[in-house]
Amino acid sequence: MNSVTEDYMEEILKTIDKLRDRINKYKEQYSKNERLVRYLLIDPSLRLLGWDTENPEELYQN
Repeated sequence: MNSVTEDYMEEILKTIDKLRDRINKYKEQYSKNERLVRYLLIDPSLRLLGWDTENPEELYQN
């Protein structure tokens, strides 16, 4: 049985499209602001994969 549903795959593809659009639109700003990259690109990607980006215990492994 495949654990990835069609709905989830559709959500992944929509998120990738949204991230691609953001990259193209804000390319200049991203090159100057690491925090913006994290907030608008990396965090949404991690949340899509099921990570709780506001939980430090989940982000930092000991």
